[in-house]
Amino acid sequence: MTLRRERGLQRGRDGLTDVADGFEGSTGGAFGPGWASVPLVAGGCGGTAAAGVAALAWVWSFVSLGLHAMRLTVNQATAVVVRIRAIGRRMRRPFAFELAKRADTAAGRIAALAAAVACLATACQAGPHAAGPAPFMVERSIPLSGVQGRIDHLAVDSQRKRLFVAELGNGSVESIDLTTGRSLGRVTGLKEPQGVAFLAARNEFAVASGGDGTVRFYRADDLALAGSLKIGDDADNLRVDPGSGDLIVGYGGGALGVIDPATRTLKRKAPLPGHPESFQIESGRAIVNVPNAGAIVTIDLASGREIARWPNTVGRFNFPLALEPEGPALATVYRLPARAALIDRRSGRVIQSLETCGDSDDAFFDAARHRLYVVCGSGSVDVFEKTATGYRATARTTTRGGTRTGLFVPSLDRLYVAARAGLGRGAELMILRPQP
Repeated sequence: MTLRRERGLQRGRDGLTDVADGFEGSTGGAFGPGWASVPLVAGGCGGTAAAGVAALAWVWSFVSLGLHAMRLTVNQATAVVVRIRAIGRRMRRPFAFELAKRADTAAGRIAALAAAVACLATACQAGPHAAGPAPFMVERSIPLSGVQGRIDHLAVDSQRKRLFVAELGNGSVESIDLTTGRSLGRVTGLKEPQGVAFLAARNEFAVASGGDGTVRFYRADDLALAGSLKIGDDADNLRVDPGSGDLIVGYGGGALGVIDPATRTLKRKAPLPGHPESFQIESGRAIVNVPNAGAIVTIDLASGREIARWPNTVGRFNFPLALEPEGPALATVYRLPARAALIDRRSGRVIQSLETCGDSDDAFFDAARHRLYVVCGSGSVDVFEKTATGYRATARTTTRGGTRTGLFVPSLDRLYVAARAGLGRGAELMILRPQP
């Protein structure tokens, strides 16, 4: 899959969330809150319009009875599909446009929309989670005032208890005081800020913007611009190498860039077989998810050389990746099908594969509790607990539809998840305290 197509699919998922945000107003709330999870059709339910087509036989009976029950008129359904078409054309979002093409008649329009809901109500939300005590307590929610659109990654200054939020759809990065819940200010005018990293040694944070391919550096205390570097198209995830202090950025059709934060210059780059999604750094190596190459790749950061490549055997679209702190495993989470794989990071051997929630973009290990957390755009966080025989699903905590990114901070013992605005609710930062 080409970079354009793979990123187009991601934008298609985001486009359907854009549709969901405006859907309640055009239908008078006819579909209810479940519509907010429509991006799952492109994530946990399969990634193409085929998921909707497969359900059409069931949908015909649903449509005949559902029109009256949902108070949904053909004109209202048409308005939504027109919006899908517009987004698909404007942003080159293949999934959104394909879904619209399947809906060429009035009944077809309604059927396509209902198929998405049918998928969500069945396959997407099922999961082998055992009943038990809640793994999280919602400690508080902090409003992200005026923020619209998708929210991407987070970074933390754990010493001063500040969180930095990449508000991609809003073109901004916000600094949040975690003690008071107040906004400390916002950097605006950015073009698709995606990755953010805190540079503790310099009291700065860095922002990677996919829209203009830059990495910008800001003073954390007053949010003043300290410098910038043009790195290349689609600048995305950022990580700080704990050994060298270098800043690592994933970008373009396939590369990691190693940046010196002091001089803000590119020291070297490491080629990859496709655009990098999540990656983690360990002992001078970067372990990288490369979904459009169908692989996990390990890079030696000193030389820029590829030292291992393991093909995806569990699924496709491997976005989140986390390293087990007390063991040899890594966890990578696939969107098609929605599964988490535990893989031996020394050999690439798949140790275990677990069903999980859909449309995941972040995953974290909790070493103190021997748990794995998977944050999903389906509106939930899945919790897996390590046992003598492997990991097992223990609970599913409800968040909000479209809440696919987060950050677990062991030193603060909190999971922060970012909920985008939609369905009459504003964007917010949800703070989850692990239990017990």
